[in-house]
Amino acid sequence: MTTGTAASASTAGQADHGCESGWVCIYQGWEEWAASTPEHKYYRYGTYKFYNEFDIHMAFNNQTGGAKAYLCRNSNGTNCDKLLVADGVYSVNLTPYNSIKLTP
Repeated sequence: MTTGTAASASTAGQADHGCESGWVCIYQGWEEWAASTPEHKYYRYGTYKFYNEFDIHMAFNNQTGGAKAYLCRNSNGTNCDKLLVADGVYSVNLTPYNSIKLTP
């Protein structure tokens, strides 16, 4: 499980689908989303590389304060073409993506 540290000024709170307030969580698929079992969790602003992530995953941006998350095609957080807005749940094919970037 990948863990960063502080994408929001608020303190992590009660979990929704296993994803605490202030975090961005990635689930292997619909079953893991339903079971509240995130595969990856990110909390601090920054860029995080993906390794061997393919096909459809569920992504949940549970950040607060208008923070954003982007899926990026390059591993260094560039060529980002998928915006994950706060409170959004997305079914996304991670095959073309190599990183996620959390921003204020």
